[in-house]
Amino acid sequence: MKRLLSAAMLFLAAVMAYAAPAPARAADYPSKTITMICPFGAGSGADIIIRPLIPYMKEALGTEVVMDYKAGAAGIVGANFFMTTRPDGYTLLTYNQPHILLQERFMKTAYDTDAFVPLLAVTFRPDHILVNKNGRFKSVDDIIAYARANPGKLTVGTVGVYSGNHLTYALLEREWGKLGIRMTRVPFESGGKMISALIGEQVDMALSGITWTANYEDVISLASCTEEQEVEGIPTLKSMGYDVYGSYTSNYIFAHRKAPKEVIDFLRERLATLKGNEALKADLVKSGVEPTIFTAEEAEALNAQFIRNIDSVSDLLQKKN
Repeated sequence: MKRLLSAAMLFLAAVMAYAAPAPARAADYPSKTITMICPFGAGSGADIIIRPLIPYMKEALGTEVVMDYKAGAAGIVGANFFMTTRPDGYTLLTYNQPHILLQERFMKTAYDTDAFVPLLAVTFRPDHILVNKNGRFKSVDDIIAYARANPGKLTVGTVGVYSGNHLTYALLEREWGKLGIRMTRVPFESGGKMISALIGEQVDMALSGITWTANYEDVISLASCTEEQEVEGIPTLKSMGYDVYGSYTSNYIFAHRKAPKEVIDFLRERLATLKGNEALKADLVKSGVEPTIFTAEEAEALNAQFIRNIDSVSDLLQKKN
C-alpha cells in the first residue's frame, strides 16, 4: 500500500511539474522577443533617449527587443500596465527617475517602485538655473537680490508636477527659504512651452537641462544643480553654499523584481557591457542625448540619492505651487 501511495505521489508530482510553467533560466533565456514598455508616446523625450539603445540591447541579449508605447497620465498608465505583465524577463519598463519615485510617493498608482529592479540607466541631465539672456538677471546674486526685494514675486518655471524639475525647485525653495526668499512655481505641460514663456518674459527663471541653451540663443544658464562643475564657466549652486545638487533626470530600464534571479542577473550582466560601448555613445550624441550610461549597481546608487533628496523636502513637494 505504501509503495502504491508513493508511486502515486511521484506520478502526481511529475504531472504537476510538467503542467506548471517552468521559470525562465539563464540557460534558455531569452528564447523569444523582449518587449520594452515605454509609458510615453512615440517621439517623446523618453523614446528619443531609449531608442538608440535597442539595436545594442538586441546584440547584447541575443534576441529581438521591441518598444511598446503605453502613454497616459504622465507615465502612470504604462507603469501600471507593466505591473500586470508576467514577471518572466520578457517585458521590461523604461521610465524617468526621479519621476517614478515621486509619482508613487505623492500620487495614486497601482505600482510600488520596490517591484522594479534597475538594469541600466542612461543620461545624466542635471537641472540648471536658466534665464533670458536679455532679461534683468546676469547672476544668481541678481536673482536673490530681486527675490528679497520682491517677496513671492520671483516666478520659476518647471515641467509638470512631481518631476525632476519639481524636486529641484523644492530643494532650491528649502535653501533660499533660509534667506527669507519666497518664490512662485509655474508648472508647464512641456519643456518647449516653459522655454517659450521664459523667452517671452512670462516667468523670471526656469529649472531644466542645459541643452536648451544650445537650441535657443536667448536662454543662458547661471548655475548648475550638480555637486561638481559640469560646464566650464558655469558655477554650481553648491559652490555658492546652497545644497541643491543630486537632482537630475535619468532614464532607467527596469525588470520586475519577481522575475527569476538568474534572468535578472543575466540582464544586468549583459546590459552592463553597454557602458563602455563607444559606438552606442556616439549614436546617443547624434540623437542629441547626453551619453552617460550607468550600470545596475550605479543606477541603484542614484536611486538612493533621489530618495534622500525627496525625503528631505517631502513637505515642500506637497505644496500647491
